[in-house]
Amino acid sequence: RPVALSISPAQRPGPPLTQQLPLTTHQRATMIIAITAPEMERLIPGFDRLPSPLTSKAVRKLLTQAINASKAVPRHNHNSGHVGAIVTAEQYEIYSPGNPWIDPIHPGMSPTFPNNFPNEIEKAAAKSEYDWRLTEWSNHDVYKKRMRQCLDAAVPDEYKFTEDPIGGPSFGNISNRDIIARLIGTYGRLTPKEIEENEKELLTPLKPDETVETLICRYKKVKMTASWNGAHRIANRRLTNSFIAHLEELPKFNKAMGDWHDLPEAQQTWAKAQAHFKEASQKLQSHAQQT
Repeated sequence: RPVALSISPAQRPGPPLTQQLPLTTHQRATMIIAITAPEMERLIPGFDRLPSPLTSKAVRKLLTQAINASKAVPRHNHNSGHVGAIVTAEQYEIYSPGNPWIDPIHPGMSPTFPNNFPNEIEKAAAKSEYDWRLTEWSNHDVYKKRMRQCLDAAVPDEYKFTEDPIGGPSFGNISNRDIIARLIGTYGRLTPKEIEENEKELLTPLKPDETVETLICRYKKVKMTASWNGAHRIANRRLTNSFIAHLEELPKFNKAMGDWHDLPEAQQTWAKAQAHFKEASQKLQSHAQQT
């Protein structure tokens, strides 16, 4: 278990623990395991060294490796692991609709010292919440340091953004999220042909081996790819329309499609479409297994 840092309330980052959002019963009951530095190295073994001069393909491959590595580092209540730590809020919405990413902060001094709780039950509850938040912050801190090590090793010195007087070229105090964004924005942008090919994926019908879930993953990849290219971003409404158009061609979804069109237009969102047809697909699979 990580050890709490001894800092005064004036130094404490963020709002007091009592002002933060309360944990649910499920969250309190869920054990969060501390990840050590050696364990983090196993989760994020490193990235391919970028060539010099840089190529768009190589930079985008680095992005893919960074996202996949971040997925492998768990964070409670986030199905995409630590992806939110290296992509923008808009991009994280692609991975986790309705569940925004907030970087964990250190919870400050342990609330049980001094002992200002009326009974042992409340004291134990406060200590449990504190340990939960401290472990979450510690895991995020270990993740950030390991991600920076891997980015430092993968990117040639001539493409780093600052000059350390002692250590030479470096990324300085730039966050991992901003390092990725700068590299992609400067060297990894799609060509007009690649933009067109990416958008064509929205017009491609379901492939024989695709389920609703894999189709959603394909659309998320298309939107994420487009999100790094400024004016060529793809709106959720376009994803929804294309998604529905493909599923309307499959008779097995007739009932679910009827329920979908009965919804008020304001509720026919991309997030709702994913949830609605995932549920319909699961019901069909369950029914097929029972017959």
